[in-house]
Amino acid sequence: AAEVPLDGLVVVAATALALVSLGIQSLFAYRERAVEVGVLRALGLPFSGLAILVAFDVVPLTTLGVGIGITGGVLCSLWLIPDIPGILGTGAAGTEVAWATVAAVAGLFLAAVLAVVAVALPLLRRLKIFQAIKLGENL
Repeated sequence: AAEVPLDGLVVVAATALALVSLGIQSLFAYRERAVEVGVLRALGLPFSGLAILVAFDVVPLTTLGVGIGITGGVLCSLWLIPDIPGILGTGAAGTEVAWATVAAVAGLFLAAVLAVVAVALPLLRRLKIFQAIKLGENL
């Protein structure tokens, strides 16, 4: 039986699914917050304040998720994976953390956060205040 190199495929698939979920979650969050944003804009919130609100909505959550994921992955690779060959009786194997891949995934998430903010700001800027408040009455 031929071995399939799953490590790279798993990283790509997990990263792609996480990025898709970040985009979908952000889309639904901003759609639900349209009334709140409309009220804040009607009360005089400047666009710079709106930009800060959007950034602080996405950045901490994504940073926390990437940090926990990297920490958990590195700890698992250092603590658990070296014991697997002994348990299976296949001999000893060294464990290396692919720091280049870790950095690439973290950079990809940074780019995704910037993209979410870059897409959300023009959409929220075009939001008509009266439409957002009227939408809130219908909910």
